Amino acid sequence: MNFKRVERHLLIILNILLTLIACFYIFSGGLKIINPNQIISTIRLLFNQVFGYTLSLKIALILVIVLISWEILLGFLFLVKIKVLKVIKVFFITNLFFTCISHYLYYLEELKSCGCLGYLSSKFQTYHFIILYIFNIILIIAVFFLPRRYNDNSSGHVSL
Repeated sequence: MNFKRVERHLLIILNILLTLIACFYIFSGGLKIINPNQIISTIRLLFNQVFGYTLSLKIALILVIVLISWEILLGFLFLVKIKVLKVIKVFFITNLFFTCISHYLYYLEELKSCGCLGYLSSKFQTYHFIILYIFNIILIIAVFFLPRRYNDNSSGHVSL
């Protein structure tokens, strides 16, 4: 079996998975725009539990707008292949941050619905951590193995 060929196929699969994560971020941000109530309550709960500070609705809304913009921007930057390696690293840090926050609120038995998918969060809550873990594994692989093999050519595709 040709190792270069296997490696090429693995890079293609990794690119597909990263594209799906980028689409998920855009989709998640879009759902939060439609109904921001769940994520607003999650952010207010987080500030109350972590910092002991009751966040006003106005400040929570500003933070939600920043969060939504961040998610959509990250997804868009990856899809149009702008600074791909940096975006992948920021994806990883962002996803790790969301995982830690979710675990903390779950530990406090305060996490009713994370708000990641707006209204759909309540439907997928049991799979929430599994999805975050899968994303983290894919992003860890991308962060540590993709930089060695990434060629930023004009088409923006990963190549050897």
